[in-house]
Amino acid sequence: MAESTPKMSRFRKQMTKQSARTAAVIKEEAKHSQFLVGSHTKVRLRKALALAGRLDLAETTLLTPSVHKIHSDRLTERYLRK
Repeated sequence: MAESTPKMSRFRKQMTKQSARTAAVIKEEAKHSQFLVGSHTKVRLRKALALAGRLDLAETTLLTPSVHKIHSDRLTERYLRK
């Protein structure tokens, strides 16, 4: 049992290194790949934000129902004032 600890530690280091390398390769490939025809805008938005590292913005766009409602109310109000 004492022998397995160094092996696991070495294995864990190797897996961590490979995981980071794999993630970098996948991210690079995703930059060049195109979206599927008919894919939802929400899916494309999330993928683009993930590639840019800005997933914090995912729920603050017009695709979010609550934000869309506020925006449409403001547009309606502005239209009625003219």
